[in-house]
Amino acid sequence: MTTYAKDVVLLPEWLQRVWAGFNVSPEGKVSAELFAAQGQGIPTRSQAPERFLPIGITVLNNAFTTRFGTALFRPYPNYTEAFKSCHRFKALSAAGLYELAKEVMRAVGEHIDTAALHRIVAPPTKEKWGSLKSLEKVLATVIGEARAYSQLGVLNGIYNLRLADAHSPSQNLDEAYSFAHVDRTLPFVMQGRDLLIACVTSLHRIADAIK
Repeated sequence: MTTYAKDVVLLPEWLQRVWAGFNVSPEGKVSAELFAAQGQGIPTRSQAPERFLPIGITVLNNAFTTRFGTALFRPYPNYTEAFKSCHRFKALSAAGLYELAKEVMRAVGEHIDTAALHRIVAPPTKEKWGSLKSLEKVLATVIGEARAYSQLGVLNGIYNLRLADAHSPSQNLDEAYSFAHVDRTLPFVMQGRDLLIACVTSLHRIADAIK
């Protein structure tokens, strides 16, 4: 992230210390978006992926309700709070990315109404299906098992990143990053951005498949 020193000076002293602690000299020129917004007064054309997460959930919920006559997601007690922590700037390290994955799955996976899914496709005796597996099984009734598995790949990848830690086997981590469409060679904030974009894209694709 690039910012003008003048703007940092206007921050509270404690926050200035945070900025100073992470400050590095810029490589090359000032970013084009920052110069356009603050130097030329031209608003940036880029859009924050965070704002599209609740939109994706709404689109999928509407498509599911139309198709099956029941909502996919349970009501959110506090809609704003549910998505408050789902932002790319939480991913300032590998641990931060895993925490972001946890928050995304809390906002998406934990609000899926598994009981409603089981009324459509019940799991066999002695089998326990979580929310994502249950959604996959219901989706399979529409587009087939192979395509349903593929459609849920991103959400499963994010779920596995949610469970990741420093002791996770590298092969499992590589697979989770791959499924979540996150490039580990990018800066962490960009990894967080891509995780959110992949999640939103997945929600829309599942909605399209259900339609």
